[in-house]
Amino acid sequence: MAQTQAWVPSFLREFVFDYNLTEDRHILKNVNGLVKSGELVAIIGPSGCGKTTLLNYLSRRYNKHHMKEFTISGSVKLNNTEMSRQSFMDLGAYLQQEDIFWESYTCRELFYEAANFRTSLNHEEITSKVEGMIQELNLQDCQERMIGGSFIPQISGGERKRTSLGYEMMTDPRIVLLDEPTSGLDSSNALAIVKLLKRETILRGCSIICSLHQPSSELFKLFDKVICLSEGQTIYNGSVTEIKPYFQRNFNVTIPTYCNPADFLIKLAIDPAIVREDISTKALVAVCDRDYQVLLKEEIEKMKHYKTEDLKLIQTIRETSFNKQLKILIQRYSTGLFRVPIALFALVGMGVFSSFLISNIFYNTGQFAIGFDMTQNKKGIADWIGLSFYVCNDIFAWGLMSQVIQIPSRMALYKKERLSGLYGSTAFYLSLWVGQALYLLCYPIIVTGLTFYFLGITDSSFENYLQYILTGFLVSQVGANFGYMWGSLVQTENNATISAIVYMMVAALGAGQFVNIGSSGVFVKLIANISPVRYAVERVFRRIVSKSPFSHPLVTVFSFTLGDWECAKVLALMSVTFWVTGWILMVYKSNRL
Repeated sequence: MAQTQAWVPSFLREFVFDYNLTEDRHILKNVNGLVKSGELVAIIGPSGCGKTTLLNYLSRRYNKHHMKEFTISGSVKLNNTEMSRQSFMDLGAYLQQEDIFWESYTCRELFYEAANFRTSLNHEEITSKVEGMIQELNLQDCQERMIGGSFIPQISGGERKRTSLGYEMMTDPRIVLLDEPTSGLDSSNALAIVKLLKRETILRGCSIICSLHQPSSELFKLFDKVICLSEGQTIYNGSVTEIKPYFQRNFNVTIPTYCNPADFLIKLAIDPAIVREDISTKALVAVCDRDYQVLLKEEIEKMKHYKTEDLKLIQTIRETSFNKQLKILIQRYSTGLFRVPIALFALVGMGVFSSFLISNIFYNTGQFAIGFDMTQNKKGIADWIGLSFYVCNDIFAWGLMSQVIQIPSRMALYKKERLSGLYGSTAFYLSLWVGQALYLLCYPIIVTGLTFYFLGITDSSFENYLQYILTGFLVSQVGANFGYMWGSLVQTENNATISAIVYMMVAALGAGQFVNIGSSGVFVKLIANISPVRYAVERVFRRIVSKSPFSHPLVTVFSFTLGDWECAKVLALMSVTFWVTGWILMVYKSNRL
């Protein structure tokens, strides 16, 4: 235990936290605390008192980009040395209230992933740690079951919470922060979780701090210390066993024998007049601060011999290369793809259905030969134009709408893991694109591959066939990469979907839908220049009329005069531009988490 004491820091926390709304509002005011190794500490108080804000600050989640919104002063220290965000990621773990995981992984696989992300241990060593963690957390019954989510049956709340704890404990953190670890659990599971936390402090010597809403007396007595907040101020900061003598000594208040001390503190935090009319929050804060200052002087003397360098020993197993991060993240997607294949089945089904629909609507459209009957000519050419728009809009819309929600839907998980230092924004963005590669290939190939011959295109050569498929692939890539870019910019799935639909309408207009872009106004021509569908439509139209003696005048009439490879180059350039822009936005957003 003495050696552990040298590794694990005590905390000195003293800061003011201001948030600028229409007027300045103090969220936390002169909150102080000191935690030693091997201690289990509770932060309690009514809703809105600043518990989560305090945990976010202790984990150093507020950086220079938040200074435009917040005014922060004070410090968090390890053995009397300022702790940085990187120091916390090297030493600590933060468990959010929501237990967010990759849904198709099992508990066992998540533990393997945590160790692979953050350690350089070999497979045998990791397996040994995983087996030990499963036994320690009593997860034997669910170790091979998927965590679950929207389309997958979920494990129980208690199992999920224990899995969340195990995921962070796989790398032996010296400091563990938990936000409402008992939230949503019944009393039995809540007690089991806190007992696990207590055991971790004893076995590992780590410091554990967790916020609680309204703990039971049986659960509360497991804690060593408690910090009670009232409107962002500390009204009690000390041992759980000293609560009754503290208030008897300082305020002449006797806590009833069978009263839960936690309930008593929360009553004081809500309104001291509930306990006694002559007690004020100001008096509670003043006495608490006076006693803390006395304790602080004593502890600072004890901390002088600690060496911060000792704390860095754990960094050697918390470093992961970019290639390793990318490999683990891609493995996630491939596992989910084949383990929960409903999305892949839906993709193939949609592709076959679209091919069937297009083939029936435009069956043998390509066989039309221009003659002297102007009515038939107009109908035939209109069918060619309609076919070109339908195919390109369908594939572009699929690529855009299937990918625009990918980043917003994964942002909660990404934020959690990014703030824990598991991987960076580039690895996440690139793995998302690679993981979706099969989807992005399948749909355009199915639609273009199945419809080509049913459309009866006169030039049925293999070269024309490949050009037709290439067009579908290019326009799907442009749509998908625009989806990644737009998903990096917007915040929610709903906003991403609605705004993407608007963009599709504009892109269709710029492609010449309902209007000949050659005879349209300046505004439509401007839209046409930045509409990827416009360039895809020209390529498909050229496939249809490639062996027609009237191909040149037709493409001229409809202003499709850029050429095959010029359109392909523009589509490729758009695809790369959207992808790179999305990556830059992702990096920018990540730096402000």
